Amino acid sequence: MNRQQADRIIVKSNSRMQMVLDWYFENKSWLDKVEFHAPLESGIIELREEQIEVTFESKGGIVELSVFPGMLTHLPPVVTFDYDPATWTASNYRFAPHLPKAKQDALRLVIEFDNTDKKEALKYHTLMLFMTYYQEIVTVDERRAFEPKNGNRNQKKGSRKPKPVIRKFYFIQSFDKDALQKPDGVKRPYTKPEHEVNVRGFLRRYKSGKTVWVKPSVRYKGKGTTNKEYEL
Repeated sequence: MNRQQADRIIVKSNSRMQMVLDWYFENKSWLDKVEFHAPLESGIIELREEQIEVTFESKGGIVELSVFPGMLTHLPPVVTFDYDPATWTASNYRFAPHLPKAKQDALRLVIEFDNTDKKEALKYHTLMLFMTYYQEIVTVDERRAFEPKNGNRNQKKGSRKPKPVIRKFYFIQSFDKDALQKPDGVKRPYTKPEHEVNVRGFLRRYKSGKTVWVKPSVRYKGKGTTNKEYEL
């Protein structure tokens, strides 16, 4: 992947990333039941405060993730591995080929101790989910880049103009996770109240057309009381 031409998801701070992670864990019960679909086939997640870049590229049912140190484009990735969003598992770890085996083994231990692969895979997974359901919170900025010229010396000067490449930059805006609307068909979690609830009487209509008056009642008896005021 050419990191200079790839689309980017910009996460400006750790707190902004944490907001997305908190949103995921609070909605995990229904999100994990929905089949995973990434809105982007490939691109870069730029974690500015951490100074880390994670490239991702879908290859069938597997996503190839590469973790780069900082924003230094000339350095190879710390590690590249395959991630399966369906099972949340990582495999097939690859390290920079120029590193000696001893350094690769040491790096493998560091990654295992720090759970680098799991952390970055989780960020990728949750960002893809968030962008799928809440496009209105993700702003898009398009910028133009150019493909490098062909290095053929025999080619006449100016005979081949560089092709423009449109790059998209996605910015995750600040949001209130409690105010986010759930997609249609998703049930909201229900928590039983800690007090008695007075249920008003109402008319229940059956499919047969019969109408029955349901008397007022009290639910969750013995949990204390609370009062409601109705104003007409």
